Amino acid sequence: MPRSKSSPWFPLRGERVELHLFSADAAERQLDYYLRNRRHLEPWEPPRPPGFFSVEYWRWRLEHNQELYEADQGLRLQLVLASDPEGDVLGQIGFNQVVRGALQQCALGYSLDERHVGQGYMTEGLKLALPFVFQRLAFHRVTASYLPHNQRSAALLARLGFVIEGRAAKYLYVQGAWRDHVITALINHDLEHPGLNPPVPCAGESSLR
Repeated sequence: MPRSKSSPWFPLRGERVELHLFSADAAERQLDYYLRNRRHLEPWEPPRPPGFFSVEYWRWRLEHNQELYEADQGLRLQLVLASDPEGDVLGQIGFNQVVRGALQQCALGYSLDERHVGQGYMTEGLKLALPFVFQRLAFHRVTASYLPHNQRSAALLARLGFVIEGRAAKYLYVQGAWRDHVITALINHDLEHPGLNPPVPCAGESSLR
């Protein structure tokens, strides 16, 4: 699949936000997002790898994100304002842990700039991303997990139709300990059978499978 600069699929445009698949030349913008939100995101996310807060790391990471998408192994998108698409990054939306075959599942993760919490931007972003993942990429299930005390994530996922499937003990290593997480899922009821509704490549693209 071609890089985001030439792909017809990105950006995904909504009323107030856009979703982009950044290339490596956006490394400084991506790093700025994580530097601004370092303290804000720390309570919710696993430990950062070495070099995470460096431009060099983000050049590599954004290039790797492109490769993951091309290989149908993940999709990591950046949320920006539609009115200022070259401005500050508002958030991140990622679909990882891809399993095809009879399962057709991926796992959703997301984060939002502290300055924009509570303004509906992530809800709008996910309403753009989820139809793309279900209709274009032909997934059957998207799972999402959150710490039990994270009521914002609980409310967001409920609004989007995610259903609680259970609680996983010591699921992820966050803030120095293995933490329980609530496990939710959203089902694509329009996918009748794995393989009958494969992602259809457009002209010049290789298959996603």
